[in-house]
Amino acid sequence: MSTPIPFSYSKNLDCWVDNEEDIDVILKKSTILNLDINNDIISDISGFNSSVITYPDAQLVPGINGKAIHLVNNESSEVIVHKAMDIEYNDMFNNFTVSFWLRVPKVSASHLEQYGTNEYSIISSMKKYSLSIGSGWSVSLKGNNLIWTLKDSAGEVRQITFRDLSDKFNAYLANKWVFITITNDRLSSANLYINGVLMGSAEITGLGAIREDNNITLKLDRCNNNNQYVSIDKFRIFCKALNPKEIEKLYTSYYL
Repeated sequence: MSTPIPFSYSKNLDCWVDNEEDIDVILKKSTILNLDINNDIISDISGFNSSVITYPDAQLVPGINGKAIHLVNNESSEVIVHKAMDIEYNDMFNNFTVSFWLRVPKVSASHLEQYGTNEYSIISSMKKYSLSIGSGWSVSLKGNNLIWTLKDSAGEVRQITFRDLSDKFNAYLANKWVFITITNDRLSSANLYINGVLMGSAEITGLGAIREDNNITLKLDRCNNNNQYVSIDKFRIFCKALNPKEIEKLYTSYYL
């Protein structure tokens, strides 16, 4: 069995793009996963053809442009992306970016009181070695917080937490579409952007190899609220840490 090379390309796509190229070209060349919905079928249109399994209770709803994935809190509300061999991330130096549109219900004071300490993932590539040890990355929610987690194979963790603590709960995340972008530069930091604006960062140079799972799972995992739901649209992964201009271009492109 051959050992996968991190982000190796077999279709003449080079992740080491020229930063002087047109931003649209850079975004296209560096896309290694791009979930799209056509004729009610979720598929990867990046050109790498990762396979997608959609479980019965993963619903489709109106999205930012077309239809979006709608997940409720039960075991069969799930979408699994089995990554193509060419995009397996299995190294400690490769940079990457995750982007998607997210819509969640407004978090009330009573909800925070009852469920505010419950953290549950909505998108995850964590590879489980045991019940307590894993490696990879995840996007999770906790109360009215959005959390990005990176964990290396030794169990070392880095997190970014966006605390949406304004006078009105969920000023950003309250039942409306917001654009999430998370860049990861292994030689410096992870950065979390909302609607193109930097909201948080964490230094990640101390992390070792991240041996993530072959699958990316979109699911409400470990959520205690039976009525919870989220909607996710335009989920993409890039094989570089996008810069602010590229993020702005990506964000505005969905309105054109």
